[in-house]
Amino acid sequence: SSLSSSSSSGVEKASSDPFSSETFDPIDFINAIFPDASAVLMTETTLTTTEENSGGSGIQKLEEKLAGATQTMEREVRKSIRDRSIAGERVVKDLELAETAAEQLKGKMERLEADCAKAHERS
Repeated sequence: SSLSSSSSSGVEKASSDPFSSETFDPIDFINAIFPDASAVLMTETTLTTTEENSGGSGIQKLEEKLAGATQTMEREVRKSIRDRSIAGERVVKDLELAETAAEQLKGKMERLEADCAKAHERS
């Protein structure tokens, strides 16, 4: 029997990396690869045969590949956090500049209004 998932998004058929999709569902992905217990047993047999023929562990190679992918994702997450932090600081500075400009504009409008009132009194 296959694992159940609360999401019905399914496995993405993206041409690039399905793991980067916002709708990626790991349960659906695993169920697509291993639809039933016989698929898991067949994979175990294949890995054992590969280990015997290549002298290396198929699982070990998979673990190394996953470790590399994990390191890459961790770097990308850290970069994303850094970029968002920098963007947040920029937003704060831009907001401060906009508030200053609005205050200056308000002051100029008040002076203009006062000048207009004086000019109207003189005429």
